[in-house]
Amino acid sequence: MTNTFFIYWKLPGKKEIFTIENPQISKISETDLSEEGFIFLPYNKNQFGYLIKGEINKTTDFKFPPLLKNETQLNFHDNHKNYLAIVTKAIDQIKNGDFKKAVLAHSFIQKLPPNFNLNLFFEKLCNQYPNAFVYCLSIENEIWIGATPEVFLKKENNLFLTYALAGTKQLNEGIKFSNKELDEQLLVKNYIVDKLINFETENIEVSEVRELNTGNLKHLINEIRFNTTKPIDIINEIHPTPAVCGTPLMQASNFIKQNENLDREFYSGFLGPIYKNRDFSFWVNLRCAKISNDLIKFYAGAGITANSVAEAEWQETEKKIDTLRTLL
Repeated sequence: MTNTFFIYWKLPGKKEIFTIENPQISKISETDLSEEGFIFLPYNKNQFGYLIKGEINKTTDFKFPPLLKNETQLNFHDNHKNYLAIVTKAIDQIKNGDFKKAVLAHSFIQKLPPNFNLNLFFEKLCNQYPNAFVYCLSIENEIWIGATPEVFLKKENNLFLTYALAGTKQLNEGIKFSNKELDEQLLVKNYIVDKLINFETENIEVSEVRELNTGNLKHLINEIRFNTTKPIDIINEIHPTPAVCGTPLMQASNFIKQNENLDREFYSGFLGPIYKNRDFSFWVNLRCAKISNDLIKFYAGAGITANSVAEAEWQETEKKIDTLRTLL
């Protein structure tokens, strides 16, 4: 692995690559919007994240240092069997009324190919997923890279935007979303809107549900716009959303903690730039992977409801992992 820090990202619908040169890096336990830079926060609020302070600049010269690969022993785990068992348990508890939805994740680890080139991998992600937030950063001797389709929270000219996103279908399958996906997405939308109504927000506008094309997959989303004078409080209130955790939040979170057997780290946390004028663009860290030594670890999850079928949920996570895995 490399000890050299770097960070590069691309916004959806844009081709420019941005970076922060000569950054100041500090560990943080909650969101800090006070300075220009980039924020990188984990799923678990009890774990620390990073604030990368510095001037945001466009760059055409993104060159990653070579990876120093240390041979790592790869232990085999039957993720498929374990995941089906956890999903089945969740479905039973949902039908029993313990909670309504839980998002269950797993990881897949493999050796990096001998000819792996991080520059080329990042370029492929940018080209393959033009409508995603694509990033790559090195921190604490790990590299995180991803192409996420999901807005967590954006601020532009005092107008805030978030997504209520759920449901997944293969783009080229031509299969319509079922009641299961429609219900799953509705739970996310209602949860976020209820939080905003009961908090210090104004002028809430919710778009009609539509399909979001992410390159290889499609999802259901509502765009939710509002005004607030307390964005940090809103962030603390809505993270993690039911799109990455479940609902009711406490019951779903407890089930995940007791059964998932996965340290999500920065997967399903959020990340993104903070600009000089304190506007920001934060994204849920989905479709991502961690590179450490000669291994790459992919993460993916699926929303489990009473109408879920365990094997179908497994296949959904595999398709999400393939967003990055197929480009290796």
